[in-house]
Amino acid sequence: MSKYLIIIEKTGTGYSAYSPDLPGCVATGKTREETGYEMKDAIEFHIEGLRLNGDEVPKPSSSASYCDVAALNLTPPILAPHSSLKGKGISTANKPQYVERRPEGDYAIRQAGSQRASDVQPTQQKAIERAKELRPNAPLHVERVRDTSGGNRDKWRKV
Repeated sequence: MSKYLIIIEKTGTGYSAYSPDLPGCVATGKTREETGYEMKDAIEFHIEGLRLNGDEVPKPSSSASYCDVAALNLTPPILAPHSSLKGKGISTANKPQYVERRPEGDYAIRQAGSQRASDVQPTQQKAIERAKELRPNAPLHVERVRDTSGGNRDKWRKV
């Protein structure tokens, strides 16, 4: 039996979970407990699919820890860049956020460079509003929900 790290995050409609060791394996639920159970099922299903396809099953390698931080200024770091972080591989720049339609018909909000959603909302307008709440100063790009004549998604529009 293997133990995979799962990350459970609060969303606007409940909770979502993912495992850093299993890209693409995600689950959602109304409560943390439900999300944990759903994620266990999702991992088992994901691994079964990898095996059926003859793909290698990634070994668990992620770990998690917490650190104590004295918070004198409660402004999120993304809004208050700190000069000592420059050149250390930690970006405090306002990376763009993207609002895109999912196959389920709802809308995901994700940060540039990330494959996982920060939040999911039922409508594009609610997703735009939520993205602005999450990171007010970040550029926001919204997917045009229409296909081009070539069958591909249209370009992004900046909000």
